[in-house]
Amino acid sequence: MFRLRYPAIALCLVAAACTSAADQPAATTTPPGTTTPATSLPPESTTTTAPTTPTTRPGSEPDLPDPVDLARDGWGEIQGFVSIDPDDADLDAVDFRLRSFVGTVIEGISYAALQPEEGGAKVIGLSMSPAVFLLGDPFLAPGLAGAVSGPFDDLEDVAVDGTAAVRIFLGDRWWYFWASNTHLYATIGPELESEQALASIIAGVPPAYLWQTGDCLWFGTGADTSMPYAPYGESHLVRCSDPHTHEVIYSTTTGYGPADEHPGDGFSTEVERLCSSAFRDYIGVDWADSKVSAIRYLPDTIEWEEGDRYTACVVELSDPEGGATRLEGTLEGIGNDSLVARSPGDCYLDALNADPVDCGVPHRAQFVGFLEDATPAGAEYPGTIELFDLQRPACEQLVDDFAPVLEKNGAAIRPHLVPPSVVAWDDGGRVFRCFALVTDLEGRQIEVSGSFDGDWEVIRFSDDDLTALRPKRVRLT
Repeated sequence: MFRLRYPAIALCLVAAACTSAADQPAATTTPPGTTTPATSLPPESTTTTAPTTPTTRPGSEPDLPDPVDLARDGWGEIQGFVSIDPDDADLDAVDFRLRSFVGTVIEGISYAALQPEEGGAKVIGLSMSPAVFLLGDPFLAPGLAGAVSGPFDDLEDVAVDGTAAVRIFLGDRWWYFWASNTHLYATIGPELESEQALASIIAGVPPAYLWQTGDCLWFGTGADTSMPYAPYGESHLVRCSDPHTHEVIYSTTTGYGPADEHPGDGFSTEVERLCSSAFRDYIGVDWADSKVSAIRYLPDTIEWEEGDRYTACVVELSDPEGGATRLEGTLEGIGNDSLVARSPGDCYLDALNADPVDCGVPHRAQFVGFLEDATPAGAEYPGTIELFDLQRPACEQLVDDFAPVLEKNGAAIRPHLVPPSVVAWDDGGRVFRCFALVTDLEGRQIEVSGSFDGDWEVIRFSDDDLTALRPKRVRLT
């Protein structure tokens, strides 16, 4: 089942929207006096070649890099500046502004005090390792800057040597923010020196590693599964012979040039066709009836404007809660062993392609039936929205016939379609799968017990937090 990424930094624009900082570990920052020199980067960090992946103990999770080490690794060569010892007062002021976001938006911070070689005021530079689900999110820099400043009227878009960045004026100093695909950077100080320092940082940041076909990754299991916004970075790569949660089945940079405009909806269909084909070749069956989920990565319009031209398809074996399961071997060739046997009345907790659950336990969806579309074989793929429109009325009728009570106690039952994949459509497949989802009246999923064709009761409304609205849980279908 294909799923799409979704910008999530907006959910963290104020500290109260995230897990409280009091519930988080102590800030993982580089202590004053131990700042990594900002004018050099370890040679192995400048390459875009996949690194040696960590080892694991039997039954253990991979030993992934420490967040502070990741933040330190974000420094490239900074021309025109020398590193000096930071003042405790400067660092305390920065910590005060950022502490609410450590453990939610930021996982690790590395400080650098930067002095212009040709004279000028000192600047505090920050390299930060973001939370996993924010890696590559184009809203990360403006989102954090706006949260730090408070009113968004204070947020200013700027071009730093032609690169889009944002800045705020806070505490008699300018704060400049910019995010690469793997790190978040900030410079704090007088206007001229802060902009110059950020320009030098941007120029020295090496290209981020784009996941390659055949890579394996670890992003946590079950409810702890969290994936990046974009398919970049080395920090979660593991050997495929070790425990992992995700496998990259297709990755490439597109054939579009830097000056080409975003191709629109046709690009989404093009990528879906590539991923559907790669899924069938790798897994052995079509994704719509497999317990293996596929996450489709493609740049949105903002990423496109910033120069991203990637395409990637990643698979995981879904658990009933919609998270990933721990894999000891490869999913390649799993074929019929991954098929979902659906029957009308089956209940599902979150993932509609996982094993069904007992309808007496909390769940969010129920399978209603199959629908066969009459469009003749050989017809051109109509596009994602048009595809749903083909059988939406029929699914609505199927749900109405199945569930005598469609609204109860602030909850509503709604139809949901899983259409054939692009590749299945091209091969003449016309089977749609119709589900009934239960949501609140604003469309947010909730949990119920009981079958929709009988007596059902609301168990729990979803919390409006990062766990419930994690980007990877927003499905394409």
